[in-house]
Amino acid sequence: MLYLMVTIMISALSWSSLARAGEVLLDHTVPQAGVTTVWIKHEEGTVRIEGMETETIHVRAEKVKGGLSCLTKVRTEGDTVLVKTAHALFSGLSCEVDLVVTMPRTLAVRADSGASRVQLAHLRGPLHINMGAGHVRGTIDSEDTHIKLGAGHVDLVWGHVPQRGILAIKAGAGVVTLTFPRGTTIRPDLVQGFGRIINALQTSSTSGFLLQAKVGFGSVTLQYPQSS
Repeated sequence: MLYLMVTIMISALSWSSLARAGEVLLDHTVPQAGVTTVWIKHEEGTVRIEGMETETIHVRAEKVKGGLSCLTKVRTEGDTVLVKTAHALFSGLSCEVDLVVTMPRTLAVRADSGASRVQLAHLRGPLHINMGAGHVRGTIDSEDTHIKLGAGHVDLVWGHVPQRGILAIKAGAGVVTLTFPRGTTIRPDLVQGFGRIINALQTSSTSGFLLQAKVGFGSVTLQYPQSS
């Protein structure tokens, strides 16, 4: 009876869930029309989110580990494209998949992850990232950025001088390094627990760009590019 039940469950899965390590699980394109947000729910692995001059959202998923493991799904819910990785049989189990998402630069991005390495490139729209643990890095141009990290590293570079908006980062434990072009002036709201905050940026109480940073253990560094 148990053997029969397992056989039925396996036969109901898509063949992509049985792919070997390194094989492509999904290669899917969604038109931008009517879409304002891309929401990524990812468990483990690497996520690269890249903005570009395009009118589509393209998702490519590659399995990291072999055997019966993960499924990747893409569906549209109203004005949101949802990209989700999950264990093929049991929710809550680890599922390691590498994702590459390319999309129009100005769309909003929401990314929720358990433990991942998130790479960002050329994003201008609102950005909300919530991670249990991991590493967030890249170059962005967003003026509405919110990052919550349980533990890990954040290393972000802004491609232009922000004139308005907000950057809010909350890290339980880890190292946060934020680099802005020279000429950037921030309105700081910095809170440190047992960590430290190093601010080398110009500050002004009238700046239109609010930078909120809260760190429990670890450090936050706000800096200009190092001179060559």
